[in-house]
Amino acid sequence: MTHPSPAATIETLVLERWLPAPVEAVYRAWTTRAELERWYTAEHGWIIAIHHHDPRVGGRFEVSFTPPVGDTIFEEDLYDAVVPNERLAFTMTLRRSNELISTTHVTVTFAHEGTGTKLTITDVGPSARDHEQGWTPALEELATLLATGA
Repeated sequence: MTHPSPAATIETLVLERWLPAPVEAVYRAWTTRAELERWYTAEHGWIIAIHHHDPRVGGRFEVSFTPPVGDTIFEEDLYDAVVPNERLAFTMTLRRSNELISTTHVTVTFAHEGTGTKLTITDVGPSARDHEQGWTPALEELATLLATGA
């Protein structure tokens, strides 16, 4: 894992997914605690615990991810934009124990596309590209949840 330093290079990770549900359902999956608990995970088999969830400007999202083996990862987000059914933006800080892994800025946009939603995640900051390993399984879980309603 790359650790940020004052001279760290700023990276940009952009992930786009078409999801088989209306924008309102996809947005609700991102902003409702019960929905997040069903899909927001870094890997299959990890235990997720949401400690705080307040999706409003100035609000926080705090979650921990515990792998089957190894140390728990803690995520703390601070929302700076919340536009219902359009956009979420937040600063995301990841830690393992007391060690900083990364701090990046994430923007999530929701757009009507055909019979579903085009979701775009833009993650910017040192080590942003490393986050693909966490975003990818989470988005797979979200797509499955939305497709099956399970």
